[in-house]
Amino acid sequence: MAEAQNSKFPIYAVIITVLFKLLFLLTHYIQEDAFITWRVAQNLLDYGVIGFNGDTKISASTTHLYVFVSYIFNLILGKENFIEPLLIFNSILFTTGTLFLSHLVLKNPWHKAIFIFLIGILPPSIKISILGMEYGLL
Repeated sequence: MAEAQNSKFPIYAVIITVLFKLLFLLTHYIQEDAFITWRVAQNLLDYGVIGFNGDTKISASTTHLYVFVSYIFNLILGKENFIEPLLIFNSILFTTGTLFLSHLVLKNPWHKAIFIFLIGILPPSIKISILGMEYGLL
């Protein structure tokens, strides 16, 4: 019984981490890298160009997979309403990916839960530098 209870700690850690990260949405702070990606997604929507400067066909320094995900959210939800749902979606996927990673590298449920929470609360720029943005989307 106790072992079954302990095995749920990583799942609880995912939920707590996502809720903790959602508090930061209240700051309305947009990280610089996200702004670049979202502008490229908007230019793709408006001009059909994957670039930072409007219809100028110069590739932006960003991840194209995340541009397309941002583009889809922007297309469905509109320019004014896509940021928060995209951030929530990305937080859930990233934290779930961290859960899967914890199962691969750790055995103790407490260690998994701590790992999930600590990776989850790292600033995005550090995580992206270490793991790559695609990790959060996959």
